[in-house]
Amino acid sequence: MNADGSNRVQLTNDVEEDGLPLVTPDGQSIVFMSARDGRRSLWRIKIDGSGPTKLGAASVAFRPVLSFDGTWVYYSDPQRQNFRLPVAGGSPEPLLAELTAGGRPLPPAFHEPSPSPDGRALAGHYADPGANSESIVVLSSDASM
Repeated sequence: MNADGSNRVQLTNDVEEDGLPLVTPDGQSIVFMSARDGRRSLWRIKIDGSGPTKLGAASVAFRPVLSFDGTWVYYSDPQRQNFRLPVAGGSPEPLLAELTAGGRPLPPAFHEPSPSPDGRALAGHYADPGANSESIVVLSSDASM
């Protein structure tokens, strides 16, 4: 698309919601959330709009995030459980329930995980009952995520 809005290329045209697009670091694909099959799942489509592919049986409730190398997409499900899913497709992997940041568990209702570039830290937010609001936390791990 040009800066003036001309030469737009529509990539999806579904009756159901398509949104939350993420361009992969190599610029070849877009990972996005779609309800085209009845529930909010993660999909990948080529940058020209061809080859839409469902990435897995994920149910996405919150904004997904790509890893910096573009191999994983991190997301939270409706129960605020956190996963990562290969951008190439496959099965979701649950994120560690406990990271080695002094042995502290993930805060209750931790969601929208966002990995650091080296994969050794994970930022996100959670419902902080003490503050009666959402709070941000960064958790680190000795092992790569």
